[in-house]
Amino acid sequence: MIQWLKLSCILLSINNETNMEMKYYVFISYSRKDLELVKEIKAEIDRQVGIDCWMDLDGIESGEQFEDVIINAICKCDTILFMMSANSMQSEWALDELDFAKHEKKRIVLVSIDNTEMSGKFYFRYHKYDIITWNNQPQREKLIRNLKSWIGIEQKEKGEAEKVQTAETSAPSIQTFTVGNVSFNMIRVDGGTFMMGATCEQGDDVFDSESPVHQVTLSPYYIGETEVTQALWEAVMGSNPSKFKGSNRPVEQVSWDDCQEFILKLKQKTGRKFRLPTEAEWEYAARGGKKSKGYKYSGSENIDDVAWYKDNSNDQTHDVKTKKANELGLYDMIGNVPEWVQDWYGDYPSSAQTNPTGPSSGFARVCRGGLFLFLASGCRVSWRIMYPSYARPLFNGLRLAL
Repeated sequence: MIQWLKLSCILLSINNETNMEMKYYVFISYSRKDLELVKEIKAEIDRQVGIDCWMDLDGIESGEQFEDVIINAICKCDTILFMMSANSMQSEWALDELDFAKHEKKRIVLVSIDNTEMSGKFYFRYHKYDIITWNNQPQREKLIRNLKSWIGIEQKEKGEAEKVQTAETSAPSIQTFTVGNVSFNMIRVDGGTFMMGATCEQGDDVFDSESPVHQVTLSPYYIGETEVTQALWEAVMGSNPSKFKGSNRPVEQVSWDDCQEFILKLKQKTGRKFRLPTEAEWEYAARGGKKSKGYKYSGSENIDDVAWYKDNSNDQTHDVKTKKANELGLYDMIGNVPEWVQDWYGDYPSSAQTNPTGPSSGFARVCRGGLFLFLASGCRVSWRIMYPSYARPLFNGLRLAL
């Protein structure tokens, strides 16, 4: 059968070169008994990767030989996703598709969709191929990343990002500003895509408000290297509301409304459009942006390396930049003081977002990053809390964006 399939593929390939037929990237092999589940998986892959995976429901015209259509599709695809289940491992046709793809040296990934263990015979024939469990979120996310890479989308996005950077005359990685005798740095965060919310490394510490996990794409921006210090606040506002005084400690006991007044005056003094970061910008930066190593805390799996929190703070704030920075060179993204962001508080969407700014209205604004009085569970990169914009809850501060 394989030799006949091989000959058919050669003949169809010659015909395709003449007809310039559409090329597919991913072929999905499955058992029809799993049709409804596989259709859902296909839709999710199509949406996240930005392609149209081929299934045997596509493009079969009246009068065509079904086998020819299947062979043609496999020949035109680079990657075969075998939807592995108790049904498909017993499906003669699905196994023939898999064997043909193997013979053609296609890239094969076994996608377990019902957690059925491989039979001995199946394992012997196919164990060398990558296997992922669809219901395992980290494995599913890795598959999506791999598919993007294999079909060149990530390379295309990288090239487009490089064009944007060139058009922006290679914006500096750090911008330094001075108000009075106080200088502060803004760090450039390259645009990118990440999964926002209670991702797997957050473990069992997560709250319902951190779900659902959803994809977010952001344009480049700048964010403060540190929380706004008391020295900078006083240079702009002429006063210092903080309980724990110290020029290099973060300003605290300020409301969201206070922050807006501060930013307005800072704009007037510098001529630059400073603002609070959006919640998505804050989390992306806390996670390390494109340099992210997937830490639970901002910059480390060991919270003591990067944060002042309940177990090490002696129940007070501390000077900024006295703990290690995260992957982007940002300090105190967690612990020390909670940081106001621009967004109204609301439930997360489940769909992918681009440059989200949160709900259009609400009753409270979001704070991120945790507090020197909190346990480690309240100082994670996905942790969030809300307060009315006029409130001055204990020790809230801010970090600038640009």
